[in-house]
Amino acid sequence: MADYSQYVMVVEWWLVLIILAIIFIYGLTLSPVNPLYNSSTRAGKLLGLILFVIFVISQKGRQLNPSFSIPTYGFKIIPILLGVAGGFLFSRTINIILKIRLVGIVAMFLVSGSLITMYTYIFLSFYRPALVFVVLGIALGTLLETLFFERDIVTSDGKEE
Repeated sequence: MADYSQYVMVVEWWLVLIILAIIFIYGLTLSPVNPLYNSSTRAGKLLGLILFVIFVISQKGRQLNPSFSIPTYGFKIIPILLGVAGGFLFSRTINIILKIRLVGIVAMFLVSGSLITMYTYIFLSFYRPALVFVVLGIALGTLLETLFFERDIVTSDGKEE
């Protein structure tokens, strides 16, 4: 019987972390439709980084041992469904939020959420099974929303098409 553990390791360690890194990069490159809200967006990105630093400092007293072992866990539908719903709703509202001042809050959640999730994924292995399914569910929900709904196209002069 063939041993496919190396493939599972690639999926579990690299693809999940790549998805989280893409979410982080998206948060850093997020820009509002209205250039008047650039300061709000920059503040949100910096606040996300500060929240991550606060989270890491709060873990100082914990025994942190990075674990790179592949845990055994079964398929969990609830975290996937929660992730799909969250990703779908997030992606659905992002089109509206990019037009108003709340884009900084979105950037803050994307930056801090992705960094905290990466940290937790590596150092707090107890949460890893739920994180795998939630992150993949969010990616699935976001892609499903993009598949079914068209984005507003905004031209360089700020008009929607």
